[in-house]
Amino acid sequence: MGRGMAGKRAPRVNSLEWLEAKYPTEDSARRLFESLIWPHGPHCPHCGSAEVWRFRKKGRKSRAGLFECRYCSGQFTVTTKTPMHATKLPLKVWLRALYLILISSKGVSSVILGKQLGVRQPTAWKIAHAIREMTDDRDGDEPLLGKIVEVDTTFMGAPPRKKKSRFHKYVWNPPGKGSARPQVAVAASRDGRVAAAVIEKSDAQNVGRFLDRFVSKDAVIMSDDDRAISRAAKAFKEHSTVTHGDDQFAIGSVHANRAESLASLLKRAQLGVFHFISRKHLQRYVDELMFRRNQRRVITHQSIKDGTVTQEIRYRNFDDQLADLLKRAVGRQVRRSRSGGLEWPPPIAPGFALAPSASP
Repeated sequence: MGRGMAGKRAPRVNSLEWLEAKYPTEDSARRLFESLIWPHGPHCPHCGSAEVWRFRKKGRKSRAGLFECRYCSGQFTVTTKTPMHATKLPLKVWLRALYLILISSKGVSSVILGKQLGVRQPTAWKIAHAIREMTDDRDGDEPLLGKIVEVDTTFMGAPPRKKKSRFHKYVWNPPGKGSARPQVAVAASRDGRVAAAVIEKSDAQNVGRFLDRFVSKDAVIMSDDDRAISRAAKAFKEHSTVTHGDDQFAIGSVHANRAESLASLLKRAQLGVFHFISRKHLQRYVDELMFRRNQRRVITHQSIKDGTVTQEIRYRNFDDQLADLLKRAVGRQVRRSRSGGLEWPPPIAPGFALAPSASP
């Protein structure tokens, strides 16, 4: 084939062009959502029955993707009683929004997301929060962090600190009640998996509650010389620390650099992308960042010549990320409140966890 007769260029996998070519129509996007949200076949979100039937195109007019339950006669689509409940937007718009949020490094602001989707900023804000509703591992499906786990705590909601010098230790600060800014505890396993949660206060009790939720008891904890972490880590197999005040940042394999890098990721996302995150929705943004971070896989390579071990970080394909996200969709709802904010309906049935963002 000559140069002037070059074949059609194939879109690069995981690119936006690839996504548009793979799911070009609304029907193809709907079939994708149905296969991922209902991996074992459609079932009624009202009563849970699997005896359902799809409305035919001929003989009766109905909207696309409409089902009816034989047991309770309830009608539903693939978005019923999910974070996309009662949406008026095409599913192709939702698919594009999922792609833009999952493929980003630190998230997408609602202003930019609205421009990219062709919708208003309040609509994009609601879409982003609906997607964040599915990133929360409230059902405990993810395994606990194990082996070597680095732990740290950080404040959110303030500009970066000024660079410290050797004279900072001699500066006297008057005693007070401390900062009122929210605090986040982070944990990073050496195998690449991470976890984070908003805590009321960085004391031993709250840090211990965080570790019990996300870290295995036979794990080795590594951190800086934080007293709260040291007390909470007594319940685990082993605990090693470094003292930053003595210019100790790594003693052999003992360090908390990955956890501190994870904490800095949260701050960079807030300062550079979202600019402001309210205390009420902070956990939802943290869930989004942790879900996206956990889509990375650490691949170890060992040289045949000299036995040198190197590690490569590779993100999973978009299809795999989307499958992990949408399998949590049923039973998670987020609606517009009358004041223009968000509200969370109660669980659709026993066995479904209450949304952590729901008001008590």
